[in-house]
Amino acid sequence: MLAAQAPIVPVGRPSYHALTYGWLCGALVRRVDGRTIGRFVADEIAGPLGLDLSIGSPPERIARAAALLPSADYRLSAFLGDEPPDPRLAYVYGNPPSVGRISDPGLLAHEIPGANCLASAAAMARLYGCLAVGGTLDGVALLDPATIELGRTERAHGKDPLTGRELRFGVGFELNPNPSALGPADDAFGHTGAGGSSHGAWLSRRVGYSFVTSHLRPETNDGRARRLLETLDACL
Repeated sequence: MLAAQAPIVPVGRPSYHALTYGWLCGALVRRVDGRTIGRFVADEIAGPLGLDLSIGSPPERIARAAALLPSADYRLSAFLGDEPPDPRLAYVYGNPPSVGRISDPGLLAHEIPGANCLASAAAMARLYGCLAVGGTLDGVALLDPATIELGRTERAHGKDPLTGRELRFGVGFELNPNPSALGPADDAFGHTGAGGSSHGAWLSRRVGYSFVTSHLRPETNDGRARRLLETLDACL
């Protein structure tokens, strides 16, 4: 479907691919390697690094997952503007229709690479910690330093034509500075999540971090990740 679809925004303009980025990357992995993205992540990332992390999770892992509890005023950042939302956002967030269903056990069992990685904060912090020290941790070589540098090199910067939101991305990673809170470090890269979570690496401090939460708050009424990252910075 994506291969046959014409762009819905002007070519060259940055626009957030909430779910489609995952489908595109998953298809590349499957065609190059032969494994699905969930199997690849289990074999090449989660297993070697000892991470409590999976894409497409078995029932015993889903049973341990925290239920998400949205606040009464919770909305995704893309829908927080004063103007009515662009109708094209239904395509961005609608296949599958995961908004409000992301902790649905039936959804978590499937491999949806842009939306349902199930992980602990410790796992995400260790994963980004590996990237923060050059891509090798405890003898496990995950990525070459040159690949990490490519991932954090700016490839898209500007306002999303669907939301008006300022975006700044490398290859898959949000980059500081941008509206999403990645902490005080100028060289921070990573990705924030719906409801207030934030995960990333600070190269200059050689540290990875992760904040996960089951209590979802709107970006306009949430400073939890920012305060935690300011505290982490002060500790370092």
